[in-house]
Formats: sequence, structure tokens, C-alpha cells
Amino acid sequence: MTPVTPPTPLTAPADAPRRATEPPRATEPPRGVVIAAPAEVGATATGPVRPDTSSPLGTSSPIRATLRPGTVVVVRDGRSVQVGLAPDRAVVVDAPAAVDARRLAALLTGLEGGADLDSAARRAGIDATGRTAVARILARLADLGHVHLDAPGPSAPALAPSTPARSTSARSTPAPSATPARARPAPVRRVHILGSGQVSEVLRGPLSVNGCRVSTGPTPGLALDAERPPWHRRGQPPDLVILTGTVSVDPVITTALSRGGQAHMHVYCRDGRVVVGPTVVPGLSTCLRCTDLFRARRDPRWPFVAAQLIGHSPDAGVPALTAAAALVLAEVAATREPTGRMQTVGASVEINPAEGLWRRIEWPAVEGCDCGAAPGAHPLS
Repeated sequence: MTPVTPPTPLTAPADAPRRATEPPRATEPPRGVVIAAPAEVGATATGPVRPDTSSPLGTSSPIRATLRPGTVVVVRDGRSVQVGLAPDRAVVVDAPAAVDARRLAALLTGLEGGADLDSAARRAGIDATGRTAVARILARLADLGHVHLDAPGPSAPALAPSTPARSTSARSTPAPSATPARARPAPVRRVHILGSGQVSEVLRGPLSVNGCRVSTGPTPGLALDAERPPWHRRGQPPDLVILTGTVSVDPVITTALSRGGQAHMHVYCRDGRVVVGPTVVPGLSTCLRCTDLFRARRDPRWPFVAAQLIGHSPDAGVPALTAAAALVLAEVAATREPTGRMQTVGASVEINPAEGLWRRIEWPAVEGCDCGAAPGAHPLS
């Protein structure tokens, strides 16, 4: 009887990406997909799931694949690629021996809008041997919802989604925040939206109708004038700066905002969803650098991934954008009420009505960050 080679296992999201371990075997199977959390708060691990070992896609007919709209693809290192950013979706794909990580990332990115595998492989510089290995990867990504295939093959068992331990949904009561109740901006009447794209466009009108004086401006470059920051050119400074148009904010910008005592909120799209928050009250609440430090401690590759996401702005659907705009309006309204409490100070809310998703994730202030929000810390000014 011919022995069956164990398949490459898939593991559910964990705090840091992990490579699955397998029992010893005589023959190494093709490298496959490893599920890993993108260094998000409270992700938990479950046991391995073993997919079907049969060839996922035949090679006799053209294969057309389409990357899920809004999905981000980034290189993690020389041998792996991360597909997606949300903790319940992100996967780390080990590049096969015949394909390096940058070419695999180029191929997957080339599937935006749809393309046949042969054409995408040629554009990415992948030969026929690599194409066969990539076809197996595409089949598993299709099972996980990242790719749509027009030429279906045998499917691998899907993974049950993992919910972060500290996340909350619309059906539950949000956990109490460790952020002090006084940590909120002054009543917001003036807003500056920094950045361009879908989020900027969808926020500008509703904020104006809500009684805010709104100004907008493109994301600045690296040359910042401390005396004339790009969010305050003339007149009175804004009560709140909303950072849009980028998944990861340039540290130069966040440092200038924090040192200037300027309250700010990050709103961005990822994987077809919109994330609102955190809102940062300098010296009192978790800052954006805290979130990066938190992620980096759980995923050493996060700084490399984050650098690729600066200026990157995936799209999201109109329902998600509209729901996010409603939350931003509610947050602004909370600053005007004596007892109002913001949901995004020290926390992020991830929204997609199409999935019934409304999830709140709290971020801790990190010791070692110079924002001064951690207990016993002093801000660097």
C-alpha cells in the first residue's frame, strides 16, 4: 500500500504568525498556506486543520482568479507573503521553492480586478513549475475567501473564523475601557481631514452638516515645519485631526501630532472593512505608536509590514463607509456632551454591515512609548 504524505497543515490565527509543525516524513510536500493573526489584540489559536491532499486545480484549462476587493498583499520576508490584515482573515503564505516572496506578492496583487493565472504568472516572472505551485496556493486562498476562482477545483475544508478575545460585537456590551473617562478631546467644532480617498470624501459632508467647520488637505511628506504643521495653516487650530488615506500612518506625522498636543483619530479601510480609531488624546490615551509597538511585540515582522502600508488605501463598500461615517459623527457628538464617552479613545471599531460586523478592540498603552499614556510614564515633549 502506497503511503500517503501528510498535507501541509493550516493553523488558526494566533497572537503572532506561527509556522505549523508537522510529524517527520520522508517526502516534503509542497509548501502551502499558514493562517496567522496580523498582530492584532487578543487573537487566539485553535488546532490545525488538514486540507484535502488532491491537486486543487487542474492545469489543462485556463484558470481565472480575482483577488477579493480591498484585500492587501504585503511581503513579510524573503520566503513569505501576508494576504489580508484583519485578525480573522489574515493569512501568511509560504512561497514555494520555485517562487520568491516578491514575485508571489506581485502575482497576487495582479489578480485585482481578475486575471488568468498564465498571464499573471508571466507578468510576475513565474515559470511553469512555479505556476503549478501557485495554483495550489490559489485554491486554498479561494477556500478562505481571499480569491475567487472561475475554474473551481476540489476544495479544502474552511476554517472557522477566530474572534479576538477582547473584541465585542453589536450583540454584546463593550468591555469597560482602561482609558480614563476624562481622556477625550475638547468639544469638537473644527475638524481637519488629513489625506485623500474614499474615507475623506465620505466624512467631509456629514461632518459639515453636523455643525463642524471642516478643512481638508493631502497627506504631507516628510518635511514638516513644527511652527506651521500641515493641519493648521491659518486661524484657530482644529479640535480634531482625522487621519485618512493610509492603513499605516507615517511616524513623522503621528510624532508631530502627539508632541503638539493635537487630538487625532485614525480612520482607514482594510479587507473591505472600515476601521475607526483609535482616537488619540496626547498624554492621556493610547497613541498610534503604542499600537505599532504592541503589534511588533507579537509579530516581529510587523514593522516591515507596516512600512509597506504607509500611503496604501484599499477600497471599501458604501455600506461600510456610511456606517463608519455615522460612528465618527457619534464620536464627535460625544465630545460635546458633559457625560459623553467616546468608544474609540484607546480602541478601534471595525465595521462592515455586509458581514454583520461591528467589533471593538481595545489597545493598551505600552511602556517604553514616549507618549506618556502608560501608567507612571511621562510624555516626551
